[in-house]
Amino acid sequence: MNMLTNSNSERLQELRQLYKNDGTAKAVLDDFAGRQRNQNVTKVERLATALSATDHSYHDVLKVLRRLGKRPQESNGLASRNS
Repeated sequence: MNMLTNSNSERLQELRQLYKNDGTAKAVLDDFAGRQRNQNVTKVERLATALSATDHSYHDVLKVLRRLGKRPQESNGLASRNS
């Protein structure tokens, strides 16, 4: 289920479960939380490269972003966190 279709409390609960149960999701969310600047757009390739050292593939990162309801823009490989 896409997280954007749920109420805020349901979304928060699903996000917590995703963080707890999916290592790639935890790595992606930790990366977002650890940023020094509040970025609205991230290249999927940059995120996948940053996480590849911990065995998280491009496909895994893309799957997490889709699960979060953040679809990458096909033309330029960008994923928006505020869509």
